[in-house]
Amino acid sequence: MLGKRIMPKKRIFEFYKRELEMLDGVKMMPVNEWNVPNYWLSCIKLTESVNPLEIMLALEEENIEACQL
Repeated sequence: MLGKRIMPKKRIFEFYKRELEMLDGVKMMPVNEWNVPNYWLSCIKLTESVNPLEIMLALEEENIEACQL
């Protein structure tokens, strides 16, 4: 049952990774070799040249929740 819940989240992560990492200054948090993530939360790292608010507003337009930590 847990696998059924993780697989859709993994597909979302993979979609974000494929689409967002094409953008300069955007990188997904890595998946380490020594653990197995549950993909509950997809996190990105931004370089200083990227405005987090612009990213958050663009995601909001697509009905994707985002927050800045």
